[in-house]
This record gives sequence, structure tokens and C-alpha cells, in this order.
Amino acid sequence: MARLSAVTFVAGTSLLAKLGLPFGGHLVAALANGVPAVSRPFIVTGGTLALATLLWLGIALARRPDTNPAYAFELAAIAFLAIGAIVGTGVWLGWSGPLGIASARETHIHANVWGFATMIFASWLVRYGTIAAVSDAVARSLRTVFSRLAVGGSLLVAGPWIGANPVMAAGLVADAAGTLRLHATTRPALREVAAVGGDVPCGARHIRGAYAWLGAPLVGAPFVVLSAGSSLARAVESEAPQAVIFGWLLPLAIAWGPWIANPIVGRANARLGGTRLSLWAAHVGVLAWWDAIFAPAPVDGALRGLALALLAIAAGAATLRAWRNAAATGRSDVDTHVV
Repeated sequence: MARLSAVTFVAGTSLLAKLGLPFGGHLVAALANGVPAVSRPFIVTGGTLALATLLWLGIALARRPDTNPAYAFELAAIAFLAIGAIVGTGVWLGWSGPLGIASARETHIHANVWGFATMIFASWLVRYGTIAAVSDAVARSLRTVFSRLAVGGSLLVAGPWIGANPVMAAGLVADAAGTLRLHATTRPALREVAAVGGDVPCGARHIRGAYAWLGAPLVGAPFVVLSAGSSLARAVESEAPQAVIFGWLLPLAIAWGPWIANPIVGRANARLGGTRLSLWAAHVGVLAWWDAIFAPAPVDGALRGLALALLAIAAGAATLRAWRNAAATGRSDVDTHVV
């Protein structure tokens, strides 16, 4: 993209972050006091502030012209997060029955993870992968990606809402198809980064590895269905969400953290985060967590401890490197792939 678009995005992101701090502070305070005590005034306050923040953010984005294809993903992310906020607040206020929600907790999680997180991470990958002018072919491909992810996220929210597992299965298929197309479309940008020496390629590898781990539950889903009711199936079903968080969200946070944070704090240069140590520690840590699910006691406990230790090392190594890179302004090896 043109440099002006990059500056517009950075300035817009900074403005939204700064203006959102007062809302975020009140929201955290309200929810922190309201949820444990199940205090209706605090729940209402927190939910109202969350929805007001999202409405304000949506209006702000709608008024900021942006030709980048990521724009549609960002608006969809806000919409999914609003659904998650409504359903989550309704859990404490008794809205689930009147709204006909069969499983409010699962609907809330799906809206936040398969809806919001999927869309916002996709938007960053699209922005990162469209630093050059977008060709007609790429634009068509990204429209296909958006439609698949939007349909997949909607079905994954609708499934637990109406209590229909086949709807959720269809949503997983659509989401997987959209994710594969997304990576096929943005692969050149990640390949460009991977060609650079040192630790720079680790951020791109964190991203690719994160989506590989995201596919692990899809592989295990038939096993859970076929052996429903068994103790092992229950263990997989109960612990798979943590494995998804460690395998998908943590590596993406490591990779995207510095790229998002540097422009917000006023630094022109930004790069994907991660080091060789964080890359290997994250992969081995997630593998150990998955092994723990199938291991007998007391081996499972030892494997979980090893997994958490390795994941902490991964996060610590990436944070230390990001801190050093932020301090070393003007270095020639800084990735300036800012969109």
C-alpha cells in the first residue's frame, strides 16, 4: 500500500487505543467487581460500557475511509465481539432463555474466538500481506476469504445458540477453508520475511505454526465424536480449548505484538516478534500439553508442568527481544513492513 495508507492506519490505531483506555478501565473495574459477586448493577454497567465501546469503535472505523481489504475483517470482528458481549452479559442477567440460546457459555466463547479473534488476526495478516498495491486477483481471493470466515464464524456461533452440532461442523469446514485460502493469498509476504536472516523469520514461522496447531482439534474431532462418553474423549473435549489457546493465540500474540505495539507508542519501525528460542519452546510446549491429555497419571502432571514452563520461556524470550528491538531505534535489520 501507499505510505499515506500506512500512516493513516497507524494514526487511527493510536487514536482508537488512546480513546479506548477510559472505557477499558471502567469496563475492567466493573467486571472485576461484578462477576465474582454476581452484582446486577456492576454486570449491567460492564456490559453497557462494553457495548458502548464497541459501538463507538465501529462508528469510528466506519468514518475512517480505508481501501485496504482488511477493513471488512475489522468491522466483522467488532460485530462478533458485540455478539459475544451481549451473550456473555446475558448469562448473568438471564437473557439466555428469552433469546433462545441453548448453550450461552459456548456461544459466548465461539463469538469471541471463532468470530472476533479469527477476524482480527486475519485482518492483521491481510494488512501485512498487502503492503503493495492489491491486484484484482488478490482482491477477489480476499473477498472469498472474508465470505468463508464470516460464514464459518456465524455458523459456529449459531450452532451452540440453537443447539445444532451439524451447524457447528459446517462452520468448522467453512472456517478451515477460509483460513487455507487466507494463507495461500498472503504467503508471498510471509515468504519475503522468511528470506531475511537472523530472528526476523521467526515471526512468520510463529504465524504459520499457530494455524497449524489450530488445525489439530479438527483432526481430533472425529475421535471425540466416535468415542463420545469415554474418559479419554471427555479429557480431550475439556482440555482442547487450553491447547488451542497455547498453540494458536500465544504464538500469534508473540508474532503480532511488536508489529501492533510499536506504531501505537510512536515508533515508525515495526517487525514481527519472536526468536528461535520462543519458536522452539512454543512448539515443544504445545506438543507436551497435547501429550499430557493422553498420558496416564502422574506423567500427565509432569508434562503439563513442562509445557507451562516452556510456554513461559517462549513468551519471555519474545518479550525480551521485542524490548531490545524497541530500544534499538534506527537499526538496519528492523522489519519496516508496516501497513
